[in-house]
Amino acid sequence: MGRSGNTRYRFGSYTLDPAERRISGEGDCRIELTAKAFDLLVLLVSRAGKLVTKDEILDEVWQGDSIAESNITTTISMIRKALQEDSERQYIETIPKKGYRFVADVCPEVDPAPAVGENPPVPYPQHEALRSRFVLIGFAALLLIVGIAGRVWYSRHLAANAPETPYSRAIRLETEGDDTQALATLNELVVAQPGFDEARLRAAWLEYQADNDEKAKGYLDFLANPKVLQDSSAKDSGTRLKAEGLRMLLDGKVDDALSKFQLVDPADIDALIYIADVAIDHDNFHIADDALAKCLKRARLNPFCGFERIEVLTHEQHFDAAIAEDQFLTKSGVKYPWLDYPSGYAELANDHVSTALGHFESLEKAGRDFHSAIHFRASQEGIAAVNVYQGKLRDALVKLNHALDASGNGYASAAYYLQMAKMDAFLGKRGEAQKELQNVPRTSKSGELVIPLAEAFAIAGDFTAAQDVLQQNRDVATGDSQSYAAAKQFVEGVRSLERQDVPVAIRQLKSSYDDDPNPETAYFTAKAQMQQGDWQSAIQSFNLVLENKGTVVLDSVASLIPLTEYNLSICYGKLGQNTESDKHFLAASTMWANADPDVKATLTRLSASPQHR
Repeated sequence: MGRSGNTRYRFGSYTLDPAERRISGEGDCRIELTAKAFDLLVLLVSRAGKLVTKDEILDEVWQGDSIAESNITTTISMIRKALQEDSERQYIETIPKKGYRFVADVCPEVDPAPAVGENPPVPYPQHEALRSRFVLIGFAALLLIVGIAGRVWYSRHLAANAPETPYSRAIRLETEGDDTQALATLNELVVAQPGFDEARLRAAWLEYQADNDEKAKGYLDFLANPKVLQDSSAKDSGTRLKAEGLRMLLDGKVDDALSKFQLVDPADIDALIYIADVAIDHDNFHIADDALAKCLKRARLNPFCGFERIEVLTHEQHFDAAIAEDQFLTKSGVKYPWLDYPSGYAELANDHVSTALGHFESLEKAGRDFHSAIHFRASQEGIAAVNVYQGKLRDALVKLNHALDASGNGYASAAYYLQMAKMDAFLGKRGEAQKELQNVPRTSKSGELVIPLAEAFAIAGDFTAAQDVLQQNRDVATGDSQSYAAAKQFVEGVRSLERQDVPVAIRQLKSSYDDDPNPETAYFTAKAQMQQGDWQSAIQSFNLVLENKGTVVLDSVASLIPLTEYNLSICYGKLGQNTESDKHFLAASTMWANADPDVKATLTRLSASPQHR
């Protein structure tokens, strides 16, 4: 019986070769796809014309890994984009709530393979030939191993004793937390060596991290120059892909940027860090986890991987694991001041307030010592978060004003005004909040601020401004249509709650949460359910806030935690569950034991009085 050979598939102008893991278009032009996207395409094409369910995709492509269904949608989008699918040329049909079907005509091509039992002719006695061949192969292998070992030892010896180059000095300075000197060194380097693309890319990334988008674009514009592209040794390499991805990121095309970074060789540590950083910023924690697992497998003590790992573990509520990662790095001698930033938030979310404050104060000292504005600003953000957690709003505002003075760019300044406004709005100081929000569009027009600004205006009670922000900035808003729709529903939901139209408010807020789950929406949903007297549902919604403490302290306002604890005490009291009510009341009152007097009074003003005084 004959054995089948390699099967290739032709459809449209494409040739898909699973064995070679290659898909090419017209003129044998190779199409780039991530590993998962390639596997999914092979699965769909091999079953052309048939429905492939989401469960089958998860089993075949992700092989039982626990991932969100949105991963499939994202991967399908990547494939469609790579195949240049449009209204006139469809390859993949979506079957709502079921799966996908490959609908283009597919022509399989099979390479014939020799039948079982057929062997190539042997021109001389087989046993003697094999014996000689094994001896030669063994000797050659021994020489190869010795040669490789010698080269490895020699290269390590040279590396250990090599003088520091300008580029390695820049990396060392960045690792030590002195971004200012690292950038200065990179700038000197690119002036001396204009073709040093990797140095320009690293400078662009540092400027992006410091919220200096225009400066970052300046470096990338040079890399995108046609003449530079033609002469560049990095053409079509990982450097080129990372530069293109960063440009997409600066243009607000987050999904495209992630897709571009994922095309880089998975052994490229910088690309993995880029993926993790962007994924965390946009709440794609499963993507961040995957990138960081690869990063730590290849470089366990890489401090940048460690930084991102601590942050994602905090978002995912694994506070003890985040703290353990920081302690592991410290014991291993990997201790840099900027690691105090995510570690401080992990400790704060774990209710270790004094330890959290110690981390942020250590970062503050390093920021002053290094004259690093970005690290000083980060320390002020962290200390302010601790102050808000404790109800010390005046102290928090002082720290945020310090950060504002050191911001140096419009985006960072706008972000601080947003933070101040939310602090005031959640504590009922709407007039102050609305004034602070007016400063946001004056200092930055970034598309990343559109959705949070609209939501903040709603929390502050200015619904006209909230709707205007969304309507006037639809084209520049950073985020997918789902997050934009969620913001509209959030604004309408808070407005309905203000009008005492509670059933409508609950429906709108739940719709918003379904599209974009976040603790602020859960909090307002719970407040609406309290007004309706649905205490059990309110408890469930408030628990969603506490189940996301990591996200609250990192991305929202830490005062949501004590406010939630206080409101839970009311709900349990209304249900007659006094033990639970006492527990939550004690938690809130302990957190705000030393709060500003007007903040303490807010607890009673914002909610019906509990049984406990």
